[in-house]
Amino acid sequence: MKKIHNLLIFVNRERDRGMTHASAAADEARALGVSVETVELGIPRDELSEAVRRADMVATFGGDGTLLAAATVAAENRVPVLGVNLGKLGFMTAFGSEETGALAKILGGDYLLDRRMMLRVCVLRGEREVFAMNALNDACVTARELSRTITLEIHCGGSCAATLRGDGVIAATPTGSTAYSLSAGGPVIDPRTDCVVLTPICAHTPYARPMVIPAVDGAEIHVPERAALTVDGQWACDIEPGGRVAISRSEICAELVRTTDYDFYGIMRRKLWNGQ
Repeated sequence: MKKIHNLLIFVNRERDRGMTHASAAADEARALGVSVETVELGIPRDELSEAVRRADMVATFGGDGTLLAAATVAAENRVPVLGVNLGKLGFMTAFGSEETGALAKILGGDYLLDRRMMLRVCVLRGEREVFAMNALNDACVTARELSRTITLEIHCGGSCAATLRGDGVIAATPTGSTAYSLSAGGPVIDPRTDCVVLTPICAHTPYARPMVIPAVDGAEIHVPERAALTVDGQWACDIEPGGRVAISRSEICAELVRTTDYDFYGIMRRKLWNGQ
């Protein structure tokens, strides 16, 4: 891989109080002759995009949520992301704060890129597209008001696969299968798999079960009543009655920085079953 000349550090101050870890990494990078720019979680998207375009790599300091906040913008600009975990689970963040010594090797070009499938999430009103966004983890359709259920129709391959009543449905990538979808009872999917997981949220329908469908087919969620859409854990837009949410494989993918010893199944064992 290519040597890094311009590094963007994206930091979550809630996780890195005093900027201890991010500042140490910035100092190490500058000592190696790398130009460093630092921005914080919460920066407006257009400003983040401008900063990403000036970088060869983005290093996030926080947890998986921090990485998610930068990953879509980075993917749209074809810039890889190095995740340093200062949070709890950390399925996507490949490095712990104690492993920042690996930074010198990575900046020198000694790293691999783990390409992760993303979703294209579009809200349709009739034939008109009213909203579109890429997602690395998931898109969720839920009732707009708290503590209310919603009826949704799930269409796959041109057919109605299910009608669900409950809190909503999650459409997740394999990367997102270890996030909200897993908490809602969905399966763990190897991130190299090319598929979409559709997981009901607290369904009142007895037969409702998660479905795994080919990414090439995608899915549509028909919304007969008021609903809300969240993408990668953030509110995206309201959906009016009669709207549809089209889920398809995005034309772009996220590139996560890895070393040769990255082991998804080892991480899964440690994170989910406490190393048992």
